[in-house]
Amino acid sequence: IVLTIFLSIISLSYAQESKQQVSLNLSFIAPNEGQELPVAKPFRCKGNYTPVDINTSTIHVWLFLMDEFLDGYYIQGPVLLLRNGTWDGRITPGECIVKLVAIQANDEAHKAFTSWLKNKTFGKQYELPKGTEIIATIDIRS
Repeated sequence: IVLTIFLSIISLSYAQESKQQVSLNLSFIAPNEGQELPVAKPFRCKGNYTPVDINTSTIHVWLFLMDEFLDGYYIQGPVLLLRNGTWDGRITPGECIVKLVAIQANDEAHKAFTSWLKNKTFGKQYELPKGTEIIATIDIRS
């Protein structure tokens, strides 16, 4: 009985470890590095990611913008991860934006970001929730 309990605990621990998110490698096709984007006009972002052989419904990637002070983040929205290894998203730059940031979020951070959008929390956020990881950045101008 003790051995069975021990093996069950190890099995549960392994299942929790294997549930951890896979870190994506994400790259931008659009916009281009240093590209000037119009202020207050929606812009379609796209790119590639690896590994492709993942369950994309369990991975959350969000786009954020940073202004010239580089001290906070402006939420834009989630990206759509397509099964062919490409992704698609939209941003609407304000004035003085200098960086586009892709952030991978765990389930809790994803819920927080979704809440920000629902509550129209579009101002600069100086801190991101736990469970986030910057996976790609690109310099832009607006």
